[in-house]
Amino acid sequence: MLRVLVIFSDPPSGNARLRLDKEDKIISGLAKRFPDSVSLVRQHASESEDIHTLLFEDTFDVIQFSGHGDPNGIYLDKSDLNDAGELVSAKRLHSLLSIP
Repeated sequence: MLRVLVIFSDPPSGNARLRLDKEDKIISGLAKRFPDSVSLVRQHASESEDIHTLLFEDTFDVIQFSGHGDPNGIYLDKSDLNDAGELVSAKRLHSLLSIP
């Protein structure tokens, strides 16, 4: 069974809003075509703590990020709804993804 984690994040970072709902629909539809081969876990409005918890509690073969990137990293949400999100550096993202 292929375990796939999809991380969705679209904080108000000054960039155009993304159609993550549409992307989620497409990814979910593809996974449903292969129910015996693909297990899909989706995390919306992802914060770094969410990713840490998911990777600590489970293992995945594929991690898909859907959101805004920047030459200095990726944008994740923060618990403060008025916040512009958090720019997570490649180094910090690597440490999140390297959780044993």
